[in-house]
Amino acid sequence: MIVFSGNLLPLALFPDALQTALRWQPFAGLLDIPLRLYFGQLHGHATLGAVALQLGWIAVLVTLGRVLMTRTWRGLEVQGG
Repeated sequence: MIVFSGNLLPLALFPDALQTALRWQPFAGLLDIPLRLYFGQLHGHATLGAVALQLGWIAVLVTLGRVLMTRTWRGLEVQGG
């Protein structure tokens, strides 16, 4: 997570082929995207795309978490009293 978020090494220093893949992962939203927004490297549609990507990952991860919790609660059996 430290490497893929840009915390250890900025994602801009990775090879071009890896940069594309790393920027689509949810880890880029932890440090790389907020810093690029702060420093003004994203403008116009790129800003909206970056925020939409983060919102998309939030939706996917929250939905996945709810599905897994629902499945876990169905199989849960509490004993004792």
